Amino acid sequence: MKDLLAGVEQRWIEQRLAHGPPASPEDISAFEARYRVRLPADLRAYFMTLNGSHDASAGPCDEDLISFWHLAELRPFDEPGAGPPLPPSDSLFVFADWSINALLWAVQLSGDSNSSLPVFLVGGESPVEVAPSFAAFLEGYLTRNMSMLFGGS
Repeated sequence: MKDLLAGVEQRWIEQRLAHGPPASPEDISAFEARYRVRLPADLRAYFMTLNGSHDASAGPCDEDLISFWHLAELRPFDEPGAGPPLPPSDSLFVFADWSINALLWAVQLSGDSNSSLPVFLVGGESPVEVAPSFAAFLEGYLTRNMSMLFGGS
């Protein structure tokens, strides 16, 4: 996971993006208590290392218009008026967006931090699983696998 996070950080540096201040163990514990979930190890490592993209002068998105959110911005997804998507929208937590919220990526969280939880693309009729874990999502992000990131395969 360290190499993966170092790769994301390097990509952001090349694009003049900074990452947020690392989340503390106390920040993570407060988030988990508030939402009654446990962050899987890969997502926990991400927030404690990078904690979102940021550039005060040009906005927080990369060259592909992808913006990663800080732990303080992570929130449950709720799609008003669209009916209950599967999995339940209250288990999906948005962590990134494309083109200023045109599409969202959300990770499914639960009370079990030992399980690898999938990442979904949200913005169509219902969420579409795009990666089996947050780490797999980051791998697709680093390789610019747009078909995977945007639900093509």
